[in-house]
Amino acid sequence: MGRHDDETILPEWTLARGIRPDWFENDEKGKEVIQSRAFDESNQEVSCFILEETDGAEGFQRDILPIIEKELEERLRFATVGVRFARACGFWIYRKPEEFHNNRAHVVLCPQQTENISRKQFKRQAREIARKAVPYPV
Repeated sequence: MGRHDDETILPEWTLARGIRPDWFENDEKGKEVIQSRAFDESNQEVSCFILEETDGAEGFQRDILPIIEKELEERLRFATVGVRFARACGFWIYRKPEEFHNNRAHVVLCPQQTENISRKQFKRQAREIARKAVPYPV
């Protein structure tokens, strides 16, 4: 099936995304924020995991993040964002377990259009979701 919104992914659920540590920064008030490039993928598919299916943030950090780090050969942090908010930012969310060891909790965010949107539009969506993403404490 092509890009679509999977309605079995409930609005009250939370998504986690592994993020490079240098993509976190402090704003002018000293609050930690995430750079928009953390959600900007050239293929317009942003890989995430459903926390409710990974034993929560601790399960994601314990079981999923080390595998991603090993594959990328890089230490990562992560951030969370609500499914409801991701959809409000213009993303569809659907499962793609085949892209991460057949793990059912693996999903991608993509634009709600069936055709790719412009890079400028996608960057705007990435900036909006990064603004609301919550950095997980180190």
